[in-house]
Amino acid sequence: SMEARTQDGEEGNYICSACRGLVPKARRRAHEAKWCPSLEGNQGVSEASDGSMDEEDVLIPAEMKALLSPQWESLIHAELSFSPKSPLRVAQLPKLATDCPTSEAVAAAQASYNRHEEHATGGQLWWSELVLSEYLALTRRSTQTGRIAVALGCGTGPISAFTAAALGFDVLCTDLPEVVPLTRQTALANTGAISAARKALALEPEACGKLDFLPLPFGENISEEVSSWLCGAREAAAPGEPEQCQLLVLCSDCIWQAHRHRPLAVTLAEMLRAPRAEALIAYQLRQGAELRFFEVIAHYNLKSARLDDVTAAVDLVRFPPQLLASCRDPHGSFFVHRVWRES
Repeated sequence: SMEARTQDGEEGNYICSACRGLVPKARRRAHEAKWCPSLEGNQGVSEASDGSMDEEDVLIPAEMKALLSPQWESLIHAELSFSPKSPLRVAQLPKLATDCPTSEAVAAAQASYNRHEEHATGGQLWWSELVLSEYLALTRRSTQTGRIAVALGCGTGPISAFTAAALGFDVLCTDLPEVVPLTRQTALANTGAISAARKALALEPEACGKLDFLPLPFGENISEEVSSWLCGAREAAAPGEPEQCQLLVLCSDCIWQAHRHRPLAVTLAEMLRAPRAEALIAYQLRQGAELRFFEVIAHYNLKSARLDDVTAAVDLVRFPPQLLASCRDPHGSFFVHRVWRES
């Protein structure tokens, strides 16, 4: 969940002392009683309990959480409409060493892996990624050369970045330093599926674009490594005239927390200084904080517009049943905005 209102109407989050996760104040009681990852090893009753088995005190087992939310599943197979026979695999418990783990292995991984402390929210697949992937396949299918892409805050399941590579973009995947090695691991595990997507898109030549991986925390100066990648990729994409290279910045579900808006706006503004650069920002609308981001970026000389042709992409996404149970009309929940620098 995102920033929420407390009972007195005040918005805000707090840092859980047990798991160090960022939690909306309105969900504090539920988090500390049932959802906190540090409680996984307990015997079903929180330490604050008096020993009774009241409903509020019973912890939710990992397998039950997976029934409630796909983000608690150990492994997700993401099927894209244009390549359904070769689903992309995203491990949401990176410590699992097999694609077919036993229930005991899953339980052990759940107990040892603190997604909040180790990777913030970068360790799960966010479903705006699939919306953006389908949108790219619908609107950017071309044999045109001279195109590169940068995925900001891509997490360990950058399906849209993989789709961009299948479309022929050379892609740089970026996130926190501790997340990037896991992103690379996911990409290596999906080499065959990405190639199959390229073939399914019927694009020539058959070779996909390159995938590279570098750390880039929001709000920090663009590192020398990232700048070097951008310069080299532009020259490779448009030899002799790198200013003609098109740069597409991809970002999915990174704006649901208001405190991340300004750091992301800083990074986005720097990226969009390049000629012929634009960004696609995909998000799931939850309680409205996402929309404030587009007010923030206006202070950085950036313009934005919600794209009206995303409906077809949403129709193609194979959402998990858990999400559809809580979001009955995805068309009213998933959106993509185009962002560019005002000249």
